[in-house]
Amino acid sequence: MAEQKAPAKGNAGDNIEQFGYKQELRRGMGLWDVVMYGVLFMVIIAPQSIFGSIQQNSHGMTPLVYIIGFVAIMFTAMSYMRMSGRFPIAGSVYSYVQRGINPHVGFIAGWLILLDYILVPSLLIVMVMNWGTALIPNSPAWLWAVVFIAFNTFVNIRGIQMSRGVDWVIFVIEV
Repeated sequence: MAEQKAPAKGNAGDNIEQFGYKQELRRGMGLWDVVMYGVLFMVIIAPQSIFGSIQQNSHGMTPLVYIIGFVAIMFTAMSYMRMSGRFPIAGSVYSYVQRGINPHVGFIAGWLILLDYILVPSLLIVMVMNWGTALIPNSPAWLWAVVFIAFNTFVNIRGIQMSRGVDWVIFVIEV
């Protein structure tokens, strides 16, 4: 496979033609919107559900556990930053691994990230079902799942601007 040249400095959208793509989507999210999306994807209230076990297993050193996790995630974030500058195309993990390492490894990485994109929302649906039935006892768990999925579907169909606004509202509620 021929080695890819690093794109010239400038707007990332101007450089995708070298990869055989044409910029057709309107970029509607800024840096802080993307950061917010990442924070919400990690579910910032999730630590409350595992805090006790982390506290016990780390022998009271929970802050250190989170600091180590933060450092590891920073390396991931810096890698994404560098790779998105070098390969300014859609596809994320698949594109970066496919072009940076090997197309076959990229194929596997793409399927693994797709699995992550399926499992994380599924876990979130289970959390919403548990939360909903605890909030309103004797309410059917399936109803909470249907409402949650319907709401998410509605927001996604409405577009990125609505998704961006809902992300900020959810962040404020979680904080």
